[in-house]
Amino acid sequence: MLFAWAWMPKTNSRKNSDSPNGLSDIDVPELINLVLNKDLQNASGKSNDVWGPLHSWRALGQIGSPDAVEPLLSMFDYLENDDWALEELPIVMGMLGEASLNALSEYLRQATHKEFARAMAADGIKEVAMKHSDSREQSVSILIDYLKEPDSEARLLNAMVVSSLIDLDAKEAIGTIRGIYEAGLADLVHCGDIEDVELELGLRESRSTPRPDLFSPQTEYTPVISHESNKTKIGRNDQCPCGSGKKYKKCCLH
Repeated sequence: MLFAWAWMPKTNSRKNSDSPNGLSDIDVPELINLVLNKDLQNASGKSNDVWGPLHSWRALGQIGSPDAVEPLLSMFDYLENDDWALEELPIVMGMLGEASLNALSEYLRQATHKEFARAMAADGIKEVAMKHSDSREQSVSILIDYLKEPDSEARLLNAMVVSSLIDLDAKEAIGTIRGIYEAGLADLVHCGDIEDVELELGLRESRSTPRPDLFSPQTEYTPVISHESNKTKIGRNDQCPCGSGKKYKKCCLH
């Protein structure tokens, strides 16, 4: 049972709802208000109130109302350091489907937003494709179009977009991805160098060169590959080597 239920006004609509959580379109405005409520977002971890926004955005995803797209997007910057939001809001956008793609695409391109918030938008585009196969072509096209005119100041974001394309097995994107790497506009730590990308996409069977030293200053700022190291790269979803237990992209890389 969703915690959001406890905050919802008791309406007769629930009794006849076909939604798996008993909620319906009539509940969408109240659920949106709960997601936007920063007092609940900042509530004590010992209080049940803190779970209200999280279960509300889950409910919005299950209902599938397009009215939820813009309000949810408006919280991306605010919640970019929230582990629950980083994991779940892209999934919710995926549940909302094609109706969210245009807004997510615009958000991804806006440099005024924070880098991890924009990465959530890219992840949301990927989730739409994964949950709605008929939207895959459009979703992949949006991600490729972004990489054709990437934010040169957001190398981590660019790598995260590459990561989303890898998750979609978007071999058709390899030409654009190679251009990003040739220009030195992708953070190598996030998903490796271009040979790692080609391996993950099944476009090569083995490396032609040793892996770069991911922690050298040269690796951070230029596309030059060091041939003096054969360190194993940190996987896109591996735990951070600092021992925090978090994924690397959400810990020391942040």
